[in-house]
Amino acid sequence: MTRPNIEFFETTLDKVVEDIKNWYDYEKHHYVTINGVDEGGKLTIDWIFSDYNEKDKIYVFRVKEIDFNTLIPSIVDIVPSAWLAEWELRDMFDVEVENTQKGIFIKDSNIIAPLRKDN
Repeated sequence: MTRPNIEFFETTLDKVVEDIKNWYDYEKHHYVTINGVDEGGKLTIDWIFSDYNEKDKIYVFRVKEIDFNTLIPSIVDIVPSAWLAEWELRDMFDVEVENTQKGIFIKDSNIIAPLRKDN
């Protein structure tokens, strides 16, 4: 089993889109996903990428301490395929993500934010 070499970029919600845009090279970097973790009343979000040429190289843009009522910016203008993970983040955590709507993954109105600890 190989261990990935993970490089973290700590950033803020105000800067994450700009940071990713300045760093991202579609010929070199592969967008993987967006991951959210409820840290007990606050959200941590990771925007995750890999490298096409460098085996086992992972890049993570991390924003910590996000209030659940804060607007999360979209990176779809940089990585069009990110829309799917952004919509999933909205459904799973009931957070507002720029240019998304609820209901792509959870149609039942009785299920709200299944990945939030307060549910």
